Amino acid sequence: MNWLYISFTQLQLDHIEQIKKDRQPLVIIDTKINEVIQLNECAKYQGIKQQMGLATAMALADELTIEMYCEKLELTLLNQLSEKLYLIISEIYQDPPNGLYVNMAPLLSYYGSAAKLWFKTKKVIEGSHVKYLYATAHSPASAKLLAKVGTNKLFKSKASVLANIKSMPVECLAISAKQHIRLSKVGIKNIGQLLDIPLKELAIRFDLEVINAIGNLNGELKAKLRCFKPKKSFHKHIELSYEISEVSRLITPIKKLLSELQEFLLRSELATTELLFTLTDSNGIDQSIAVNSINEMQYVEQWLTLVELKFCKLNLSAPIRIVKLRVKNLQLRTSQIDDLFTEQQKSGDINQLIGILTTRLGKEAIKKIRHHQRHLPEQSTEEHNSFSDIKSTQQLSSISKSADRP
Repeated sequence: MNWLYISFTQLQLDHIEQIKKDRQPLVIIDTKINEVIQLNECAKYQGIKQQMGLATAMALADELTIEMYCEKLELTLLNQLSEKLYLIISEIYQDPPNGLYVNMAPLLSYYGSAAKLWFKTKKVIEGSHVKYLYATAHSPASAKLLAKVGTNKLFKSKASVLANIKSMPVECLAISAKQHIRLSKVGIKNIGQLLDIPLKELAIRFDLEVINAIGNLNGELKAKLRCFKPKKSFHKHIELSYEISEVSRLITPIKKLLSELQEFLLRSELATTELLFTLTDSNGIDQSIAVNSINEMQYVEQWLTLVELKFCKLNLSAPIRIVKLRVKNLQLRTSQIDDLFTEQQKSGDINQLIGILTTRLGKEAIKKIRHHQRHLPEQSTEEHNSFSDIKSTQQLSSISKSADRP
């Protein structure tokens, strides 16, 4: 089977529960139809069900937390999951706002089997703490249909896929209510009745919408899918579950953002020399903090030292509610190669030290010595407060030394 479909059944609810981590009944309401579309276990225990009206849900639970459904949030969360899965899967196609298609064909030779590929995929998904349904099939539409009904199975043949689909009621088809009524009038009760009719004959008897649905299921028609490609930019934020007034306690959410940044940089083979944090307080006022480094860096531990130094001098005028991290200056990572013919001195350590001193004292406080070929000692050196060319100076020195070798 070439196609895998993954349906994330409650992305917004999973996201909220990870932030709040309380045990109160919680429902998410679709304001267009005023019905419950996502609910946690506490709400289920109170007797609330999906597609239940808001008034009924409120009558069943005294302390009911109500959130409005936000498709934009689910799209953001779907992108985050896609970025994580992109590390192990080359062909991902998004089905907004909460589904993913995976073309397994080019990956089976690498992983050896669909089961091994799914094991890797499942590990990434479960690491994100989200609920999901899945299925594999010969076509994207068949995989989606089987996943949506909760099959949760890796099928091995087209025959077994179609055998499962044929027994499903025709209401499972993703067609308009008008088409469902027409099918009901002519006695079509299950999908198998439509699959047994050749597509050409189906085109004579039914509308284009039905033909496309059946053609996509049996694989005779090619589905139009939206291929996912990770963005070459980084902008993430964390909404805190409670307000933070102490700077030292901000390090925990910042470390989480830095971990996400590290994952993004390693995946993209990029690095950066500047981080821009934005702290939004309880009054809605933003405070921006830039953290700079001479060397391009990727890892949490490298940035955390500079961040802690920068934030230790920070004064908060009001409790913080949201922490944002944006990276502007992304560049390809350049690896430093040790020179075998010179003393083993790591320029990265020197630049890291300068970065720490700069963060603590400021750029103006950091000076270096510039040498001049003058006969008077007092004129042979001068202080120079620009350190931006340290790295280039070291590179030029390395080049000149290598040029002097026989």
